[in-house]
Amino acid sequence: MRERSQDVDLFGFKITAIEGDQTKGRVGDEAEMQTVEKPHTLFFLHGLMSQGRSWRSFSLNDEISTKRDVFLLDLRNHGESDHHKSMTYEEMATDVIRFADQRELEKVTLIGHNIGGKTAMVAATLFPDRVAGLISLDTAPTGASSENKAKTLASIRQI
Repeated sequence: MRERSQDVDLFGFKITAIEGDQTKGRVGDEAEMQTVEKPHTLFFLHGLMSQGRSWRSFSLNDEISTKRDVFLLDLRNHGESDHHKSMTYEEMATDVIRFADQRELEKVTLIGHNIGGKTAMVAATLFPDRVAGLISLDTAPTGASSENKAKTLASIRQI
């Protein structure tokens, strides 16, 4: 597995990504090697107080990175990316799509955890024609109600 860190300027600020091996997949034996196009590129989006590198061992293994192009993005105010006063889900979703634009990717599949999951959901809502797939881990599409939070805390206290 090869990887490299890459900074992309997004209209005045920097977003950092780790890029996996970007070679096309190959099928067949050495004598008759046939090149095949990979499915949509995967963008991995990290959780709060984390960075793209937290996905490295999972996303850059040979089972994934040899079949798909992979980027581990540092969302704004995280990791190596620039820091800004504002950090809304809409801004982060737009940053993700701008990064895809810089890489000339028409559609991407988003995989996110925590704020990365919410950012992915917002990106899919704002830019449905740009998101080929969405996986959100440990993130609900809406906030938990006060009643459910109270029940959950009461259940935890009983344990």
